[in-house]
Amino acid sequence: MDKNRTQLLLRVSSLGQSNARQQADLEREAQKRGLTIVGITKEQISGATKISEREGIQEVLRKARRNEIDKVMITELSRLGRTREVLSVIEELSSCGVSLIIQDMGIETLDNEGKPSFVADILTSIINVMNKAERTTLIERVVSGIRAAQAKGTHCGRPKDSKESLEKFLKKHSRIVKDLKAGISTRRIARLNNCSPVTVSKVSATLKQVSLKNAA
Repeated sequence: MDKNRTQLLLRVSSLGQSNARQQADLEREAQKRGLTIVGITKEQISGATKISEREGIQEVLRKARRNEIDKVMITELSRLGRTREVLSVIEELSSCGVSLIIQDMGIETLDNEGKPSFVADILTSIINVMNKAERTTLIERVVSGIRAAQAKGTHCGRPKDSKESLEKFLKKHSRIVKDLKAGISTRRIARLNNCSPVTVSKVSATLKQVSLKNAA
């Protein structure tokens, strides 16, 4: 069976805008590629909104986890969201074996065998560089703000004992810990626990850190 079940994802920033052009463009592209459109998700929301708060994207991710779709099509990368969260969406779709098609770039993130394509690897590297640049700028602004506040005598530290301990973090993700210890793959664990591979990797790294600390 050809893996061509395709979900269209459309987004405009405000209620006054129409996503009709995006839909028409993607329908033509899908027809050209011989893909079957099984659903259309329409969002009228700012791209700055967190992915977790966007019901449209969450619907698409749920379909990916349930193996109801093979591909997601967008007209351009910005329709997916701001740079900082785009990578996590691409990674989660990939972990579910779902390919992302970005029309204006002519890019598909997975090849016919379900592996990351060469061009997609380049795109991921570019996104990582952009994320790093954004984080650096943000850190510089935060540090500058803290210094300015401290100069005025404002306390900017974290309340004592407010930081979540490593053990508490692992307890919160006990099901993921159990799956990791059972030797299940990261992608499989992400599907089983309805989370992103990034979360699984973070739990794995924390588990190793706690093990090393206990062994010392």
